[in-house]
Amino acid sequence: MIRFRTTHNDWDPNLEVPFVIVKGNADKIYVDPIWGINVERVLADGKAVEPVPHPVRLDDVNMNQIPIGMEPFVYLVRRLSLVFARSFTAAGEYELLKYNLPEKAKVVLFEYRLRETPETAGPVLTLESTLV
Repeated sequence: MIRFRTTHNDWDPNLEVPFVIVKGNADKIYVDPIWGINVERVLADGKAVEPVPHPVRLDDVNMNQIPIGMEPFVYLVRRLSLVFARSFTAAGEYELLKYNLPEKAKVVLFEYRLRETPETAGPVLTLESTLV
């Protein structure tokens, strides 16, 4: 498991969470983190954050892919917009989940994978975000 860490000094609602991606088997990644990140688990101060269905239909679904090189790639996702696909198809059908983080959490841990295709994902990555 590859682990990344970040710190911040406040919980600005527009804070961007840096999901670092490393190349797996795929040569391309999804442009939009909704499709590119497969979140497996979120903990806030050691307690599980359960996702809730996000029934909003997206106006602009961008399932385009771009080449990924050997260097890490960073998806920036706003703290208040932690919405990711539970599942999706190339035909544009999808089911979304949203993670609502507690406002004053000191440590948030994300376990996630790079989604290489709708059916496959890379190795588990961990991001620890700490309020200092």
